[in-house]
Amino acid sequence: MGRNVPQRTAALSSRFASVKKLDYLYVRDTDAIYQEWSRPGIGGRTSPVVTTDYEMREGSQTDPDGNLIRFGSDIKETPAEG
Repeated sequence: MGRNVPQRTAALSSRFASVKKLDYLYVRDTDAIYQEWSRPGIGGRTSPVVTTDYEMREGSQTDPDGNLIRFGSDIKETPAEG
């Protein structure tokens, strides 16, 4: 988990042209973060978590100010459901 991830700006890609700031958070439990951030009353828009081809569980949140926060965890670090 102790990865040092530099902040990235929207200038990285025209795909993010309307994004003010882009950050990536490595988290222990991506699904728990999704559940927390997608509750009613939480501002912005939370995209569902998906499993990627590169063995990560990832989701994203665009806050009311237009900042994109992507979050994810390695599949092996995600707690097992049960």
